[in-house]
Amino acid sequence: MNPKNQLKYWMFAGFLSALFIHGWIQFNPNQWLSFLGNYPAQAEESEAIPLKNFNNAPIPDFEQITLGNLPPFETSGSAELPNGQTRSWNAGQNPSQIFTLGDFEAAFKLQKFDLNQIGQIAGIRIDVIKLSDFKLLETQNIQDLVKAMPQLLTKTLGEMPPIQEIVAQVLPPGWSPDRTLGEILSQNPQVQFTQLGQIDLSKYRLTQIPGIETVPLEAFNNWQSTPINGVPGLSRVPLSEFPNAPAPVGNMVALMDVPLQQIEQDRQKRVISGSQQEGFNVPCDKDCMHVELAQGGLQGALWIGKTQLVKGGFGPLGQLNSGKEPAGRHPFGDGFKVVVESVDEAKGTATLAMYFRICQRGMPDLGCSPYFLGPLPLMVVKEKPPIFVGSAAISTLESFRQTEALGLLNQILEKAKTDEIQVGDYLISRRRNLENGKGQLCLKKGDRELVKYPVQKTPQGLIKQVDKINLTQWDWQQIQFIYRNTKSLNALDTSLAGSVGNQDSLPFVSQIKVPLHPDLKKAWEYLNQHGWSANTQAGNDRIKATLEQSKGRLRVAEQQELYYKCLLHHQELMSAPNPIQLPSIQEVMKDLERWRKEAISAHYTPTQHQAINREKAADTQAEIAL
Repeated sequence: MNPKNQLKYWMFAGFLSALFIHGWIQFNPNQWLSFLGNYPAQAEESEAIPLKNFNNAPIPDFEQITLGNLPPFETSGSAELPNGQTRSWNAGQNPSQIFTLGDFEAAFKLQKFDLNQIGQIAGIRIDVIKLSDFKLLETQNIQDLVKAMPQLLTKTLGEMPPIQEIVAQVLPPGWSPDRTLGEILSQNPQVQFTQLGQIDLSKYRLTQIPGIETVPLEAFNNWQSTPINGVPGLSRVPLSEFPNAPAPVGNMVALMDVPLQQIEQDRQKRVISGSQQEGFNVPCDKDCMHVELAQGGLQGALWIGKTQLVKGGFGPLGQLNSGKEPAGRHPFGDGFKVVVESVDEAKGTATLAMYFRICQRGMPDLGCSPYFLGPLPLMVVKEKPPIFVGSAAISTLESFRQTEALGLLNQILEKAKTDEIQVGDYLISRRRNLENGKGQLCLKKGDRELVKYPVQKTPQGLIKQVDKINLTQWDWQQIQFIYRNTKSLNALDTSLAGSVGNQDSLPFVSQIKVPLHPDLKKAWEYLNQHGWSANTQAGNDRIKATLEQSKGRLRVAEQQELYYKCLLHHQELMSAPNPIQLPSIQEVMKDLERWRKEAISAHYTPTQHQAINREKAADTQAEIAL
């Protein structure tokens, strides 16, 4: 290559390299590499605390979180306690400076720790800690120390330099350091009332009071008032190592559907937030910032935010903050409350925060304040990804189901344009007496009454009371099926009835039998030959009789019941060999419903209304499947 051209080549290459490096620095290498892999979507990019995934939802990583590395307080505040003390905190202050051992007595049980355990977990050497670092000792007198450590009575003063100095301040010269503490106290009882704080504790190491590192914190007098940072190393212990460590309560995860500032009035009954005092189904009628959840049993549930204040706390401390705390939940136990701090409808995000409380149990027992110490930022969650909500009370979920069931029953009648409809064994009816302002919604299954919901109109408004609601999971599934298919079932029954002019002689769609599904037939024959489990034998005689009477046919609902019986048998005998491999219930139902439709179509010709073998088509399809 010509030397002059070679020079131009290298100059051009250098120019391109410079542009590349400039772009790399300017636009952040993470943006360049983002297409190379998917990163787990937790919350926002800059998290308040370390997070990890639990059931695909972000939760605090308690293995990395300590009371010392919690986010600082975002606002300042103070509280006058019933015992005359004041608890105050400033924005930016670390929580370990404010919280005391007593605040977490029931929640975390930090009082069960001793200094040796703390040192091992936190990775600190006990033998280099000064007595002055253990703030608890400043208010202990000799009597308190002896109650916590009776073995000190047999130690000589010379073995305990700090105690020796205290005795020297109280007694006149002439005593020997070789005397035991027990001997000194028996002859000079006034020594026992001398506090350790009267001497300079920074001159002594912790181990110069022999055995103090193995004494549980709760053995010391007034341990509850000791700040977290007054116990050496405690603020460095991961929350996962606490005697009663915070952990997910339950495993319920939902999707955050949408964050909103206001609430629709007809959605009040689906609230899952509140307090331990009022429960976690507290309606909100104004300033109802919230997030709406989706998925599973929490579909449409509302988690109200901090704008709603609810009753909290108990005992004398329960009067702090006017006895109120922001609405929220306790997905990780009683240590702190999780609150929806703010929502951004435009961005589709919600900010979650932690709120803590003040507790003072023991003697005197002042109870606990509402959860109002906060907010401490927790995380930002986005629209659509999963959010962990903890365990939802069975009563709350049942109230959701009750409301939904009543709504479905009423909508079934509305869709069918009637006040009474029967599908299979289920009879749904609605009675209304406009003259006396009474009404009643009922659901019966055969002779059994499953739902009874009377309504009475009064000058003060409607009186609504559910007298009875007793729905099994099976009943619930059938109601949902009827609701989804009400129009088609109603139209089909009407057309069939019109074809022959005698509705009473025709079965409802749900009563039409189709051949036993081939996979269910194999399972049925195998289990009849080799034996059913104890919990799955019930009802087999009825199924067997029906199959014999109808020449191997069952209703779709009966076959669905049989499917779950076979599945339950397998689950109860997991350790036993299982040659029966059932397809999914969706596949089985798809086949059965298709055969039923074909049986209906084959029952009448479109023009002549002539009856033919209504089961021929279903038989053919079953044979093909076999």
